[in-house]
Amino acid sequence: MNLPGLLRLTTLGDVLGAVYREGATGVVELREVSGARAGHTHRIHLQGGLVVEVETDVPTARVGEVLRRRGIVTEADVARAVSRMPLFPDRRFGELLVAMHAARESDVAFALRLQRRERLERLFLLSDARIVFRVARTHGAPSAPLPTDEVLHGRARFRDRDGRANGAEPREIHASRRDPARGRALAALGLGDGADLETVQRAFRKLAASMHPDRFPTADADERATLMRRFAEITAAYHSLVA
Repeated sequence: MNLPGLLRLTTLGDVLGAVYREGATGVVELREVSGARAGHTHRIHLQGGLVVEVETDVPTARVGEVLRRRGIVTEADVARAVSRMPLFPDRRFGELLVAMHAARESDVAFALRLQRRERLERLFLLSDARIVFRVARTHGAPSAPLPTDEVLHGRARFRDRDGRANGAEPREIHASRRDPARGRALAALGLGDGADLETVQRAFRKLAASMHPDRFPTADADERATLMRRFAEITAAYHSLVA
């Protein structure tokens, strides 16, 4: 399995697609190579080509916050679990919530899956990084893998970057009257029917830069949840349009 050494020479969708086709087990490491975060490393763990864990230092919602936003636990439940963590250093936060009967194991598993998806979405926004794949054997029971359609469906391909394939001019986005789903995606980015791929890319980058949750460190939980929902919406719209 041959992977380009730099993310700017491919896309993360192409990288994960190649690992999936090989059915490989190991870790994709992405080490940022420029800007203020140069040297920061993110890791995507895969088993049989499927994503089972994502490690990143990019801030994402914690399990307790995910469960609270979904109305599964209360702020008081989260506070009680936080206060008990020093007493049970070997237990994870979700395990404490289950032991307190504040949440079920299935609730915690669902929250962990959403957290993993959010972390992966953040990595799809990387503009460049050094790529290394390390083959590994699995140890212990892995997390339930993310479904392939959640990871790869609608992702940008390198061959479509800038809308050019085999020298073709940038392709025009199909009119919304012919494809309602594309119309909704264009509307989410504030664009009309005639937007071409380069226009879509510029609109997404502008929106992503202005509303990324990391730009609002003082936002409260409700404001951050709204930002994350909107950010997820424009990200999904962008990926559906460039697929």
